[in-house]
Amino acid sequence: IDRNVLLYDSNNGELLRKLRGHTATIYTVSWSADGSQLASGGADNTTIIWNGDALKGILKFTHDTSVQAVAFHPTSNILASCSNMDFGIWSSTTRKVTKYKVESKILAAAWSRNGDHLALSHESGQVGLWDVHGNGMTVLGKSD
Repeated sequence: IDRNVLLYDSNNGELLRKLRGHTATIYTVSWSADGSQLASGGADNTTIIWNGDALKGILKFTHDTSVQAVAFHPTSNILASCSNMDFGIWSSTTRKVTKYKVESKILAAAWSRNGDHLALSHESGQVGLWDVHGNGMTVLGKSD
């Protein structure tokens, strides 16, 4: 079960679909804002984008380490895919991935409402803010 994405009916809890494509535990999922795509990532170091209608895997991207977080951009089908060592910004329409190294394991990712900024929380206790092009803007950290 932990290698499959399970989709349930939120009204009655009925299992609707079982998506197969990962080879190890899945850690994270995210729907695109328009509901047309679902992304999943996990211990097999891969992120898969599933077509929302047919629910077939349409793109697969590999990191060097496990995928800890995926987050779709709120106004487009751009996806942030985050691992222990880097994050990728990629689009299912262009099929292009750009990767950026980080110094600490990423635990969570979230886009700002308008999609101008991506916040990444790190195991180090810091939160990094990035723009949609992967440019680091600022780092927020805990004070001693």
